[in-house]
Amino acid sequence: MTTTIHCQSCSRLIKEESDFGTDSDGKRSSDFCSCCYQNGVFTEPNLTRDEMVARVVGIVIENKIMAREVAQKRIPDIIKNLKRWCV
Repeated sequence: MTTTIHCQSCSRLIKEESDFGTDSDGKRSSDFCSCCYQNGVFTEPNLTRDEMVARVVGIVIENKIMAREVAQKRIPDIIKNLKRWCV
C-alpha cells in the first residue's frame, strides 16, 4: 500500500522526491511542495487562504479535474484544513 502525500499549503499531490520543498537546512520538507516552500520559508509568505483557494480552483478547472461548481464548493474546505491554513 502506498501513502498519498499532499502539500499542506496547496493540496498538490507530491509524487516525486523533487516535488518536496526544502527546510532551511536543505532537507526535504515532509509537509510542503517545492512550489510553496523553499529553504524553510513559503515562496509567497503574504498569500492569503482565499487567494490560495482561488488559485487552486482555477488550476483544477483548467486541468478539468473538477467541474467549476464542484471545485468552488469543495476546494475551500480542503484548503482550510491544511497545516498552513489551520491557524
